Amino acid sequence: MIRVYEMRRWEAARMAQLLGVWEASVRATRLFLSEQEIRRLRSYVPQALAGVDIC
Repeated sequence: MIRVYEMRRWEAARMAQLLGVWEASVRATRLFLSEQEIRRLRSYVPQALAGVDIC
């Protein structure tokens, strides 16, 4: 089954904010990760966040 979502401007901005929070948190707490690993993981975050149901 394919799901189609309509993206709105505020949703894209919210996703960017959440991605920024994620990255800042990872950089502050996961000092063992290399820059390359952070960038690789970062590419998965938007998809993961999109799957979270917001009440």
